[in-house]
Amino acid sequence: MTSPSTVDDVSQAMSESFLHLSQNDTDEVSLTQDDFTNTYHTNDISMYLKMAQSLDKKDKKDKKKETDRSKLQRSSLDKIGFDKHSIESESTLEQVDKDANADVPVSGQELFKMIKPYLEEWKEDSGDDSILGSMEESAITTPPQLREYNDIKLELQKLKQQNEQLAKENAFLKNDSSKYKYMMIKKDNDELSNENAYLNNQIKQLTKQQEYQREKANLEIEKLTKKIGNPTQMINESNLEPKFNHYYKKLQLYKLDHLSNVELSNIIKNIMLSLLITDFNNLPRMMSKLGKYIQITNNFIDQLHHRVYNNNTNPSMYLRQMELDLKDLQLCLNDLLNKYT
Repeated sequence: MTSPSTVDDVSQAMSESFLHLSQNDTDEVSLTQDDFTNTYHTNDISMYLKMAQSLDKKDKKDKKKETDRSKLQRSSLDKIGFDKHSIESESTLEQVDKDANADVPVSGQELFKMIKPYLEEWKEDSGDDSILGSMEESAITTPPQLREYNDIKLELQKLKQQNEQLAKENAFLKNDSSKYKYMMIKKDNDELSNENAYLNNQIKQLTKQQEYQREKANLEIEKLTKKIGNPTQMINESNLEPKFNHYYKKLQLYKLDHLSNVELSNIIKNIMLSLLITDFNNLPRMMSKLGKYIQITNNFIDQLHHRVYNNNTNPSMYLRQMELDLKDLQLCLNDLLNKYT
């Protein structure tokens, strides 16, 4: 079998070999390499070859057109790597033609080996890998090691997406937690503010009550002060008249200083009720007058009694001695009166 004369001839020859696959019982080529199994359509390979052919034609238009058909043929074969792989490509095409005539299915890996030299050479010369890079991964175009790498890469991309999703959820939860904490703190602050307002109101009420009690206490103190009077005006042994000094202790006047207002009031009231001789307004003057009156009448009765009975007993002893009953004094004075009537 002779070598293809042009790129079109190469493409046509390889396409015819690939079309042989579609004439089999199935439209797919099964690959089995170790434990890897995948399928690949022959139509895809034909598409890739057409894409490579189209790019090759575009590149040829930019170059100087050669009038010589042999030079054009040689230049075209050089661009697709025919010099480096002429023997390999020729044997490959012969093998494809032989397999096509023999109606024997060609494996996907063998097809990949056939087109790989041309595609690699075209890639090196053109410097553009966008077409090859955009080819879908399959059992034919992707080696097992690259497929494993791509599987890991896809898995990493999935994990990255999951990580981003988890990060978003975590950020949402943090934001939601911050809102919840803010709401709880605001609630606590509101409760504390209400409690503070309540306590301030209680303090104001207690302050008012305290002021009222203070005013009330001041009024009571003022009343007590008036009741107690001026202590400097109190009669005591030092400011008593000299003629009464020796009676101060004898009469136990100092005990009056320790009596309550009620007790003193009762004593004065009892004195006034016993005498029945004066009102309260005239009591101080009447008390002095009464004292003098008792003293005068005492002396008169004692002298009269002494002249009538000529003894040492005197009616005044009933006044000085608390144990003597005044009934006896009454009988004595009645006898005295009967003698002179």
